[in-house]
Amino acid sequence: MPASTLKPGYYRITSRAFNKSIGRAIPEDRSLAPKKIVSHKDDSIDAEAVRWKLSAGSSDGKYKLEVLGAPIYEERGQIFAALLPGSQAEEWTIQARDYQGKNTYTIVKSNRLLNQGWILTGEEAQVQNRVLVSTPTLPPVFASHQLWVIVPYPGDDDSE
Repeated sequence: MPASTLKPGYYRITSRAFNKSIGRAIPEDRSLAPKKIVSHKDDSIDAEAVRWKLSAGSSDGKYKLEVLGAPIYEERGQIFAALLPGSQAEEWTIQARDYQGKNTYTIVKSNRLLNQGWILTGEEAQVQNRVLVSTPTLPPVFASHQLWVIVPYPGDDDSE
């Protein structure tokens, strides 16, 4: 299997720009309101909050993402986890950008005409879904705040 292909399983997603893991904010309120997906200032937080489940989507390179059992979706340019029963994860295209670093990817919304994907604008910020900007070269070069390092979650054999 090529290094750029991710098998369904459990992973850690880290911002290439800030070297910070992303996941659900800890602590969270106890309501069923959507939960923000944020970067964490250190890795001493609850490990489950940064353990991502990637499931196969409708075609190659497309995935459904969950964290702490909650499906991930975009609303008004922000990334959230849905807690309401029956919530469905949106599909995301995870595109390998190995030429920009080992295990490096962009995460792009699958059902959009625009090239909208995940970005992180600060060390302790909510993940946003915005138009990705790249150089007009082949292959395109993306800014580090638009790139994610995705590696198998330590100790999980499902994704190795």
